[in-house]
Amino acid sequence: MRTLLILLTTCAVIACGDTSTPPESGRSEIVDIWTPAAMGDIAVLKARLADTRDVNAPDPTFRTTALAFAASFGRPAAVKMLLEADADPNARNGNGSTPSVSAAFFGRPACLELLLKAGADPNLAGANGTTTFGALDVPWEITKGIADLLMMPLEPAVLEAGRASCRALLEDRSPE
Repeated sequence: MRTLLILLTTCAVIACGDTSTPPESGRSEIVDIWTPAAMGDIAVLKARLADTRDVNAPDPTFRTTALAFAASFGRPAAVKMLLEADADPNARNGNGSTPSVSAAFFGRPACLELLLKAGADPNLAGANGTTTFGALDVPWEITKGIADLLMMPLEPAVLEAGRASCRALLEDRSPE
């Protein structure tokens, strides 16, 4: 158990890194835009976006874009800011999934709505074949395991309600 806790803590530290604003002098190769996106820290995200070279770059550990992190953690203000900074709503994560798959998977309808309005294609499938629609049907046990890995608090009833709202958004867009 201790080894698992150390591993999870290490993953979180490596993936998220330092939350301070990057130094003003010089441009670093890797600017952490993923942590403030996931945390919804708009002030830090704004500062980091000004210093990043690629708003669509995946983080070095989980290979996930800042937009997908913001959508996963239910941070609509961060999603909006990233989209305004030209983040691609269809950018692929390391597993081929998209930010809209992340939003649906974790039941984040406000984020999904922003992504769809920005042109996210809910029919794009990840490497395992999961689309935005398919993410709505992933069992709680699997979703909870991934949420725990990301240290994301998530309750079954909240997930179910969020996914129902996401489903309604997607069905409203479907052709008759």
